Amino acid sequence: MESEKIRGHISASTVTDLFYLLRKQIGWQNATQYILDLIEIVDILCVDKQTIIDALLSGRTDFEDAVQMQVAIENNMEVIVTRNVKDFPQLTSIQILTPTGLIEKTR
Repeated sequence: MESEKIRGHISASTVTDLFYLLRKQIGWQNATQYILDLIEIVDILCVDKQTIIDALLSGRTDFEDAVQMQVAIENNMEVIVTRNVKDFPQLTSIQILTPTGLIEKTR
């Protein structure tokens, strides 16, 4: 990472997945507020037809991970932060870090 500031990005599909999970745990109203709060501090990256095609043709067995990887590639992201580092291939252009790894890297 070249700057000291971190700018967070999530894919549009992450928003829908997160809302679905939150709604089941904390209800519609609380999930709505959580998403509204979240999108105040992160940018939302598009998932379009080509993203889906490229993810489907990527050869990855986990489609959701393939979409996340494709969104990161299309948007020239430097880092993907995930708890499941093993689920993402190590690329030369994108670092795969755990949340703890990101915190350690920014200290």
